[in-house]
Amino acid sequence: MRPIIGPFITDPATTHTHFRQGDAGYTAAHDTWIESANPATTHAADTTLVIDGSPSSQGLIRFDSIFGPGGIPSGATILSAKLTFYTGTTASDASVAAMNLYRLTRSFTDVSTWTSLTSGISVGSETLTAPDFTFKPRTTTSTSSLT
Repeated sequence: MRPIIGPFITDPATTHTHFRQGDAGYTAAHDTWIESANPATTHAADTTLVIDGSPSSQGLIRFDSIFGPGGIPSGATILSAKLTFYTGTTASDASVAAMNLYRLTRSFTDVSTWTSLTSGISVGSETLTAPDFTFKPRTTTSTSSLT
């Protein structure tokens, strides 16, 4: 169990930093989604990531330039991180199925497609073998967070 940090006057100072595209001048977030049903289609301009099992679609998210000037200082200790997303918006798309988040071992761009990434992302080949997180939303059409 981790100790509580922050409420006591003898604790080191903590800082909260947000990296959300467009907030406080941050513009280095990259995301897209790729799909097997339309393998050559780019989703660079989409405002929603679709992640589903049938037909297969995969969401890709990257946060660049979070360390250094204007970001997290070199040598800082990160106590926690949170990723917030919205689950399913319609009855046909609302899902509470488990989702695995894997660290990619290859690069992607906003215009990547299923085809350009060689038939999507393969676990263990283009990701680490084990997921960094496994998450099952409790409800549909609501905000969920990974912490």
